[in-house]
Amino acid sequence: MGIRSLSKITKWINKKGFELKSGKEDCIYFEEKTININFNKNDVHIIYSVLHECGHLVVFNRHSYEREFSNLIVSEDNKRVLRTNKYKYELLKDEMLAWEAGLKLAQRLKVKIDHDDYYLYASKCFMSYVKWIK
Repeated sequence: MGIRSLSKITKWINKKGFELKSGKEDCIYFEEKTININFNKNDVHIIYSVLHECGHLVVFNRHSYEREFSNLIVSEDNKRVLRTNKYKYELLKDEMLAWEAGLKLAQRLKVKIDHDDYYLYASKCFMSYVKWIK
């Protein structure tokens, strides 16, 4: 896993009309059509992070997204929603689904992933969200 794997994923990102950029934190910006990744980590974790952010794009493009994640959408205009349990649930659900979708994308693109290592990294990142929303 390395440059070749990242190249495959970057091609997929570009086909979706998005661009991969360096940033302070890992995140996807739908309006700007960019995926920002902090490249100050090991190559394997960079790939896992890129796959996760791609997973957000996959989840967002599902037909049921607006129904399943209505509070995530509303929170842009109504900051009170951020304190609700439903918002927190949807946020965690979105994060979990993005990790799963990223792994499926890796399989589809034939990017070899150590599943145990991927889930270990995903769980570490996921728990940072759990701590953040408390």
